[in-house]
Amino acid sequence: MKYREGGRSRSLFQRIEGTTHGGAAVELTELERIVGLQQKAYGLLLWLKEQARRKPTILNPEQMQVLSSGDSCVEWVKHQLNDLPHEFGPKPDEFRAFGYLFSSFFTTSFRVGEVRNWDVVETTLIRGAKKLRDRRHKRHSERREREAADELKLMALVALAEEHGLAVSSEVQERALAAADLALDLALWTYGCELVRRARFASQGGAVHRLWLELKAKTRKNLSAESIWRARERLVRWLARHQAGGEG
Repeated sequence: MKYREGGRSRSLFQRIEGTTHGGAAVELTELERIVGLQQKAYGLLLWLKEQARRKPTILNPEQMQVLSSGDSCVEWVKHQLNDLPHEFGPKPDEFRAFGYLFSSFFTTSFRVGEVRNWDVVETTLIRGAKKLRDRRHKRHSERREREAADELKLMALVALAEEHGLAVSSEVQERALAAADLALDLALWTYGCELVRRARFASQGGAVHRLWLELKAKTRKNLSAESIWRARERLVRWLARHQAGGEG
């Protein structure tokens, strides 16, 4: 099956083919493991932010260069393990996945910046991986993120269809993106696929954060492998009804 013909979408697919979307299917047990590690990694991120209030040098450029690379972050986790809170520390067989997930926050949704509290300027972690110059730059960045997020959704959808032997035409792919009743399930399943990919390879940056923002606040707060898997099952049923040559 061809992924949506032509253009930037296909080139993005080729760049990450052989990873989560183009390679092995996502399994529920693996998803459960990765979601648990992501929650630990986020807890460590908040802990690091709090530590930086007392010791701002924790977030110096050299340190952030280490944390922003998956491989060097894995080594950092190994060396710092005894100094990290026990509840956020990974097991030895989780070092790689945990380090990659933790590192991906700095290319997906957080950056180091300065915040003024009255007369005190504080170096801290700020939401948003990129610093935006003005409203025009913000609108442009958000548009690019939405376009990239849609491409990730289509890749997740096509991979899911192929896994179940379903033929999904370009027309059905576009219909899936436009279907209001499918939007949350498609965003949630794609986010789950990207979580697994972040733990194995790298993050697709702002596009993944855009997927996160598309989810309901309640879903984000109570994110679980089970909720992601239920979204997957609903998508499979939708695909079966709308596969090429099926229901219009």
